[in-house]
Amino acid sequence: MTEDDWMIPNIHSGSSDTSEPKYHYNTGIQHTQHTQYQPIRIEKPVGMSVEEGVTELNRFKIIFLDEVESDIWHLIKNSKKRDVTAIVAGGKEYRGPPDHTDGWTRRLWAMLRNKNTINSALPVYEGEELDSWLTGQIMERAETLYEKFIISHSDIRGKVMLQQLRETPTAHKAIARQFVASVRESGEPLSEEMCKTLIHLISEQMANHTTDQLGQQLGQALLHVGGVSAISTFATAMAHTMTSTVAKLAVKIATKISAKTALKAGGKIIGKLVLSTFITSLSTAAASKGMGTLAAFLSAAAMPIIIAAIVAWEVSEFTENLANKIAPEVRQIMAGTFEKQNRSVLAMIGKDTLEDLGIQLAKTLALDSSLVESAKEAASEMVKAKLHVSK
Repeated sequence: MTEDDWMIPNIHSGSSDTSEPKYHYNTGIQHTQHTQYQPIRIEKPVGMSVEEGVTELNRFKIIFLDEVESDIWHLIKNSKKRDVTAIVAGGKEYRGPPDHTDGWTRRLWAMLRNKNTINSALPVYEGEELDSWLTGQIMERAETLYEKFIISHSDIRGKVMLQQLRETPTAHKAIARQFVASVRESGEPLSEEMCKTLIHLISEQMANHTTDQLGQQLGQALLHVGGVSAISTFATAMAHTMTSTVAKLAVKIATKISAKTALKAGGKIIGKLVLSTFITSLSTAAASKGMGTLAAFLSAAAMPIIIAAIVAWEVSEFTENLANKIAPEVRQIMAGTFEKQNRSVLAMIGKDTLEDLGIQLAKTLALDSSLVESAKEAASEMVKAKLHVSK
């Protein structure tokens, strides 16, 4: 079969343009304007625009935010003392006491000296911003929860992808060609004429237009040859299978959806809150042990006292207090970026990914034996209707 054979024919028989092949019907019967026929229904796969997808995802916003707040609360509440007291510089993987050999005490000292400005800016140590190690864990968990959310609604993302495929004419040809080629490669007997009719049918089914001229032409032709509507049966099966298959493929394509963009600014807000709460709690713990307040801890000589306060610290009360403050804050950040992030994720698929999706979709569809059998019956019926290509 040559490249020309794969061309999608122009079905507008009234056109005088003969540069592309056209489908014609030759039933051998003279039609009159009073001939009654029932158009063949060619069901199209149901897609969804990006904005429609955003609207659909918004329906699950409260449920998602409830899960985020609850999960983050438990993450913080169940943290160990080593985690909640760890202070990192420049995002590096430092840990907290009892291991002080990595400069933890110096970072703690730098943080305490800047305790009055933490709410406006993170403290700096040796040119790098200081932060709680726990901040990174909170951010990572929030990103994971968002990724889980998007994957759980792959049906919505799949419909958006399907609509993008329908709005890309080259994808129609690619899907139709690949499906027929995969069916033939599996050993299924398809004549050249059956291949041409299937390619045309699938391409028209994918086309993003509301008119159904092909269905009208087929209905008129089959009126005189006793068609049993295998075409309509295949089109319906193809549309439904295509919709469900795209949803599954949507999970495999770019499943690592990161919320880092949404949380980047929020990360510093969380970091400041964690550090300020840490200092307040440390001051309270020190005072309860008769060590005075942190206002007096402004010399290196005081560091052993601070370390002693941390060692004696009952961390469960601090983590619960921290969880009560941080979890709602994370919820608020995620709520503020929810719609924008969803829109970005739904629209992020590029041309190359879209083409790959079309090929993978066609190959997957060709593995469905019942769909392939239905395709053969539809092709036979189209040939029976004497639909052929002429140049």
